[in-house]
Amino acid sequence: MIDLKKTEITKVFEDQKGASADRCFSNGAAISKAVNKGTQSGGFYFKNWSENSNDKFPQFDEMKATYLETNTLPEPRSTKNALKVQCLDSETKEVVKTFQNIQEVIREHRCSRDTLKKAIKDETLLRGYFFKMAE
Repeated sequence: MIDLKKTEITKVFEDQKGASADRCFSNGAAISKAVNKGTQSGGFYFKNWSENSNDKFPQFDEMKATYLETNTLPEPRSTKNALKVQCLDSETKEVVKTFQNIQEVIREHRCSRDTLKKAIKDETLLRGYFFKMAE
């Protein structure tokens, strides 16, 4: 959520659904439109955190750095049916990290869903690690 002067990020949400709930909108259409068109909605501008500066928000990268000086990003929303995935050390087979869902693994290790599922099923190394579904 960016102030009307486009100088400060006032709040960061886990997703557009969270922003819609915070602004008491009945659905996410207003936030989605504001993000896509760079227009204001509910007295604020909205932009996806992963985006960079552009013509409509030339100081967005600096605003993000300033925001992170005193705030942390919210945890991503986890889905009710998400399957957790464990990343295991290739030698000791000890859990190095637990991911909240398959998408997090795909994003961090830059692999396809099929490649990850095959590595789990066949118990083969992927990017130097073994992976398994958490119980």
